[in-house]
Amino acid sequence: GYKLAWTAPAYNGGSAITDFKVEVSSDAGKTWKLANLTASASTMLTVSGAAPGTTYQVRISAINGVGASSFLSGSVKTTATAPTAPRTVTSSNLTAKSLTVSWLLPSSNGGAAITDYKVEVSSNGGTSWTVVNDGVSTNLAATISNLLKNRQYLFRVTAINSIGAGTVSSIHTVTTLATVTSAPNAFVASDVQPTSAAISWSAPTDLGGAVVTNYRVETSRDGSNWTVTPKATSTSRSLKLTGLAPGTTYQVRITAINSVGQSEFLTGSITTTATVPAAPRNLAASQPTTSGLTLAWQLPTTNGGSAITDYKIEVASDCATFKTISRAASVNLGFKVTGLKAGTKYCFRVSAVNAIGPSAASSVVSAVTAGNAPAAPTSLSIKASKTSIVLSWKAPTVTNGSAVRSYFVEFSKNNGATWIKVKTTASTSRSLTITGLKTKTTYLFRVTATNDVGNSPASKNLKVTTP
Repeated sequence: GYKLAWTAPAYNGGSAITDFKVEVSSDAGKTWKLANLTASASTMLTVSGAAPGTTYQVRISAINGVGASSFLSGSVKTTATAPTAPRTVTSSNLTAKSLTVSWLLPSSNGGAAITDYKVEVSSNGGTSWTVVNDGVSTNLAATISNLLKNRQYLFRVTAINSIGAGTVSSIHTVTTLATVTSAPNAFVASDVQPTSAAISWSAPTDLGGAVVTNYRVETSRDGSNWTVTPKATSTSRSLKLTGLAPGTTYQVRITAINSVGQSEFLTGSITTTATVPAAPRNLAASQPTTSGLTLAWQLPTTNGGSAITDYKIEVASDCATFKTISRAASVNLGFKVTGLKAGTKYCFRVSAVNAIGPSAASSVVSAVTAGNAPAAPTSLSIKASKTSIVLSWKAPTVTNGSAVRSYFVEFSKNNGATWIKVKTTASTSRSLTITGLKTKTTYLFRVTATNDVGNSPASKNLKVTTP
């Protein structure tokens, strides 16, 4: 406001002055406003509600019982002040690291033109404030960058004129956005085995303003088809990959996951070490002749990560001591074995060979070459006692068959209607003591020879009567 004072007229017109009418104009006299609402003969008046830094035209007339005098005119200029606070601070264009703060003009510039706006920011809840370096500007907005992701910030704005900084605005609170993390770092493979490998990596350098909640690991053998490695949700930065194929290169990619989503990939590769193949499968023998037979088998379930270059074929005539069959290297899944004896049992097994070495042997298969069983034993004779006898015989001839592997003896107490086999262990002995016989009893005895092909015909019956 401001104070006015004036001198009463020298002549009151013959009637006492009862009031001074005071009017003011802030638009160079275009419009006028009554300043004193109560009649008063005082020659002083305090005008309130004036705008700072504003020139007001003033006119005063004296009033008596007849009417109003002509005007006394003048002017007064109020002093300027700092502006009032900017209004309605808001934000827009919000990203993870930047935003735009805007506001409305103060209700008053303090009577002097606003020359700048001071924008301040706090990242600690208002404990301390930093002035945003946005230059001198009367724009009603400022863009702030280089902020941290997912961080709460407080902003306030102050208008400045030639008098100084005005009242600070109300505080505006805003939180920047979170983003996905950057890719994990530093892929390392270790302890690489034929079917497993250990991998590890480092955390992303930029967490996106949110904590990592999981790492997803994927593998691919062709770079196109990817398989997610099964594992529990975990922030562990190491993992053992299992169930891998030997001698195989795997592409590996790892992504970090936070509340926003998944990061770009960290990529790497591992090559498992090769090992020996698995054993060949389903070995079988067929087409026996008097001197050989044909073997066939199926591929192993894995070549161990190295190409199979040969199959090792072994034979044993006793199914215990195996000997490798000499032959040129071949990857055929079959072989015709020659040079065998007729009518003889052989055992075979096969191993697959790669650059690392031979596999475990397949299951053993046995087969008998074509041939004959023995002829019947001959020349049975006995030495009898009351309850036992000693039976002996001559070896039979064998043509195109293995040697006799054992004999078995049978006896009959009813003249050959039924036969009972004497329980003994397998033996090539050509005599046998038979006990537990009854005295004064007639028995028939016969002997059968067995080789790899089968049983011979039974010998001629020998009749014996115990004493």
